Amino acid sequence: VQSYENKSYFHAGESLFNLEELNELKKQANTLLKAFRGAKGKTKRMSPSKRTSARDLSLDKDKVYVSKFTGVGKFIHMNFLIDCSGSMSGYPMRNAVAITYIFNQLAKAGHLKMTVLYSESRHNYKLVLPVEDSEILSLHLTGGSEGLTRTINPHVDCIKNTNMICLTDGNLADEGIDKKFWDKNKIVTTGVYVNKKAKQLTEYTGSLSRWFNHSLVRRDVNELIQALIRIGLK
Repeated sequence: VQSYENKSYFHAGESLFNLEELNELKKQANTLLKAFRGAKGKTKRMSPSKRTSARDLSLDKDKVYVSKFTGVGKFIHMNFLIDCSGSMSGYPMRNAVAITYIFNQLAKAGHLKMTVLYSESRHNYKLVLPVEDSEILSLHLTGGSEGLTRTINPHVDCIKNTNMICLTDGNLADEGIDKKFWDKNKIVTTGVYVNKKAKQLTEYTGSLSRWFNHSLVRRDVNELIQALIRIGLK
């Protein structure tokens, strides 16, 4: 897999995935792209001024959405905040890279607009999709605490008035996020987490709901991406 030179604290200079693993990601992305090129989409059953029910979102209830036929395919505009603290190393960071890689394929095809923010207590890095796949695959170094507040404050101009998802384990060790910040800048947030051992999807949502408007837990990346796309569809 093509390597990418170091540009920030988070760049490892080598891919987190080998060629076989990357081919699996490509298959997932291609399946999703085929769906996006179709005419049948999903839209929220609500006026633009109203927000999704937090409870329905957490439980992933179908009644939040209805089918809609369009002639232009689908488009998403949302942003992605990644907790790169030490506790996110290993499996959680692999999930972050996989999600960003798949979103990048949607961005290349013109179906998505997204700014990705990588956050650690002393460092942050902004990535505006689409970019080279090799850079996404190299962005996986972790350390320190989350630093989420220190990351979102200087980047508020590119994240306000949008939906934002944040991948984290929910155990914020440094300063928490003041939810008034989200309201002030009209940002609707969803804290997300992948736990393959989760018996009940709602058992981990408490810590996420403390910092974000909504919470969403899934057992694998495929399940999470499908849910996030449904949230982000316009």
